[in-house]
Amino acid sequence: MKKVLVLTVAMALILLSGTTVLADNSQFVKHGVINEDDDYCHINVVTPIFEGFSGAGTVNHIIRDIVIDSIGHARTAGIQLKEFRKKTELVIYYDYSKYDDLLSVQLNTYIYLGGAHGSSEINPITINTATGDVYNFKDLFQDEVKGVGFVEEYILETIKENPEAYFEDYEERVKSKEGDFDYYLNGDNLVVYFGQYDIGPYASGIRYFEINAGDIKDILKDEIYNSIVKGRKKGLITYNTLDINSKNEIKQTDDWISMVPLRDIAESLGYKVDWNKEDGAIVAGGFIKPGIGSYSRQGSEAIEMTPPTIENGVTYVPLDYFTKVLEENVIYAVDSSGEPAIKIFSKEGVENNFDKLIKGFSLPLSGEEAVKMYGEAIKNRNGVFQYGLLSDKLKKEKYNDFEGFFFVTGVSSPWVDSYEITNTGENTYDMDLTYRTSVPGESFIETMKIVVNNVNEYWNIDSIEYIE
Repeated sequence: MKKVLVLTVAMALILLSGTTVLADNSQFVKHGVINEDDDYCHINVVTPIFEGFSGAGTVNHIIRDIVIDSIGHARTAGIQLKEFRKKTELVIYYDYSKYDDLLSVQLNTYIYLGGAHGSSEINPITINTATGDVYNFKDLFQDEVKGVGFVEEYILETIKENPEAYFEDYEERVKSKEGDFDYYLNGDNLVVYFGQYDIGPYASGIRYFEINAGDIKDILKDEIYNSIVKGRKKGLITYNTLDINSKNEIKQTDDWISMVPLRDIAESLGYKVDWNKEDGAIVAGGFIKPGIGSYSRQGSEAIEMTPPTIENGVTYVPLDYFTKVLEENVIYAVDSSGEPAIKIFSKEGVENNFDKLIKGFSLPLSGEEAVKMYGEAIKNRNGVFQYGLLSDKLKKEKYNDFEGFFFVTGVSSPWVDSYEITNTGENTYDMDLTYRTSVPGESFIETMKIVVNNVNEYWNIDSIEYIE
């Protein structure tokens, strides 16, 4: 009860502070959580679920497609690597800015598939919540040629200040985009970015180029400028995308351990933080003493990690303290200025069938496996698995059908009791579905003709036809 009360008070103070354009976020966004950890894959996914405005379903659809493909990729790679004792990892989290009718979302993905290092990606969506229109980069400007030309020149001039961080042919790579830049909105800034390997080596990471709205007022569309200019950039520590208004830094040790302010993060999560001279800080019944690298919470075993430090009266602990000792969802990130940032999310998301039914999903490595997985998904009434096995074309056609029934397919009677698969040609299969009804002994068979398709190393279902 105490933890809930502290959290409620803390969040109330944040909402009343007026320092963020997101104070009203609970009206149109909740978040879902998918967390799996087994012998071959760790998955930590936190995604927004939008509602109550035109285009909310479009945004949710885009996000769910990214999530299901990413989870399938990570799990399948993990299964393949299990014999080598390598474990894959997938982390997805989100952020967004809301300005009047303008919503700009970033879905951030980190995936490790067993190689030398993982890879990071941003998937942005900017949409008008009144009309449902999705904005491409060129849509932001009064004159797209003039707008693209200005931004392109700004990027190239910025790169010239530090060309060592980029490939030698960076100018050709930038211009090859032809103005179709990836972007999102952050505070009163337009952020254009290039993914890993786009214009620089892996070590350069994602490259960001921030342009203040005031500097491009004359070339932005009026409605875009008038919305963006009201924005205010968040601080480096957020809770469920809300700025917690921390005044403290995020530090890195010489061996790249992230040290974060204990009280700021613990209290945003609802923990009471005590302190005395003898024991140091006290959180969840565990003592955090400077110079002693042993952390625990009441009733748990101690975990050894980098000792806490105190600087200017602020206790700093390793980020792992929150994830491994308190078992909270605290994620290390990098903001568009290249500064380390901390994204905190509540561990519990809104209950929804998509997040619940997706657990255990993987991608098939053969056409026959794809058909068999689809048959099992039909039998188990798992619409998420069925949807995830479809080609991109079928996903566009079928999403509303699956979402309309909350990703639970079939009915209580008749139900699919069993299925039989027959290979009828190259990449084609017949599936005989045997249905039972509530009438004892009554059954009938329905046949599906399925065409499968190979995309890179995985297979999907490209068409489904019911045979009379």
